[in-house]
Amino acid sequence: MTIIIPQPVKTFPGGAGLPVLNALTFMEPKEGKRYIPVDITWPAGGLTYDVNVNGLTTQPFSQIVMLDVDNNQCGVDVQFIFPDSGDTLIIPGSSGGLFPVFTNSTKFYVSCIGAVATDVTRFRLLNYRQEPVALPPPQYTTIAVANNITTAALTAVIPPSVSGTLVGYSVNVSMQANGAGFSGWTGILEDTATGAVIDQAAFIVTTANASFANALNVPILARRFTGGIRFRTTSQYSPWTNVSANVSLRYRTP
Repeated sequence: MTIIIPQPVKTFPGGAGLPVLNALTFMEPKEGKRYIPVDITWPAGGLTYDVNVNGLTTQPFSQIVMLDVDNNQCGVDVQFIFPDSGDTLIIPGSSGGLFPVFTNSTKFYVSCIGAVATDVTRFRLLNYRQEPVALPPPQYTTIAVANNITTAALTAVIPPSVSGTLVGYSVNVSMQANGAGFSGWTGILEDTATGAVIDQAAFIVTTANASFANALNVPILARRFTGGIRFRTTSQYSPWTNVSANVSLRYRTP
């Protein structure tokens, strides 16, 4: 059998030599089998925690072998970084599972950048080997609707008290120019708290009494929002008649 090596080829620079570390995976902990539960409620924007297990507990805990992570109440990725071995474990938002890690230290970093204030990550530090069990993430979503919007205004679709992840949306609008030779309309889906534009559409007619139907439709996405989502409509140059706007948003918390 012929083996083809992709080119170009370069000798890996070893320098002073690659480190050889002790594998603790199947070593029985001298203190006995134990685990440490940790619960983190992330601040808005997220951050990185420097965690030293032996500095946070009075009980002996000699090794970290596995992590049991529940990130189902967090809408963004959480990272566990072990500097001594270079091991980085990334758990996607709204997921979890039981994972082996490679480290000879009880010090590590846990990071969650881009979190909203309601995001929570829970995990257990295990000093022993446990067979991994991966659970599928929940797919619970909520639908928020605002129908028959008839004026150019701001309409709250998801209340300002709610933060989470927008996972899909559909906006359908139809209008008719009221006798004008030039009319314009803009529809904007935006984050209520920040004013950030999620999506928008614009339509201009140059014929009197022209009508149109327009839509914004994104069935699948993962867009974080804080403080609700609203729909902004504006009309320019002349009023419209027969206005009908229907907004449907699918989201989850977190």
